[in-house]
Amino acid sequence: MRRAVLLAAALPVLALAWVLHPGAGRATPPSADAAVNAHACAAMSDAEMEAWVNDWFANHPRVGIPAAATETPAATFAASGTQFDADGNSATVVDTVVIGAGQTVEWRRVSGFHTVTSGTGSDDPDAGALFDQSLTSTAVPFFYTFTAPGTYPFFCRPHEFFDMKGVVVVLGPTPVRSTTWGGLKLLAR
Repeated sequence: MRRAVLLAAALPVLALAWVLHPGAGRATPPSADAAVNAHACAAMSDAEMEAWVNDWFANHPRVGIPAAATETPAATFAASGTQFDADGNSATVVDTVVIGAGQTVEWRRVSGFHTVTSGTGSDDPDAGALFDQSLTSTAVPFFYTFTAPGTYPFFCRPHEFFDMKGVVVVLGPTPVRSTTWGGLKLLAR
């Protein structure tokens, strides 16, 4: 009876361990993409995190042409800990900024080592297709100009499982409506 109770208590723990570490005990190293999952289960020092980000970009090209740093950003995300912060409120889980087409967003590292990667997460087949840049102590802030209206989610690869995500909503130009009154033309937005 006692063994049955211990076994029943141990099974959920073993199942959780298998879900979190499905490759435990295998002889071959995980792929580079599987490395994204490695940080979710273990605390990392700053040196380990910096090495993780540097290793990622040693095996994967940076994507996205940064805007000139001289452009004034319409919005800024600060990367710190496991959060992208644009509104100054640490209680906001996923910060969202709204900008106009043709405007620039800045991502700036405050602490830690991060990536700013377009897409909803590593399972997104288009992850990193628009931009995938590092935010480290040696990297300059990343500026990106959005030219087309739409909703652009992004995330941090090593902190994805901590929900380190954000969204940029890009609005199109406001349509101009014109009205003519007795030869006078009025433009209104």
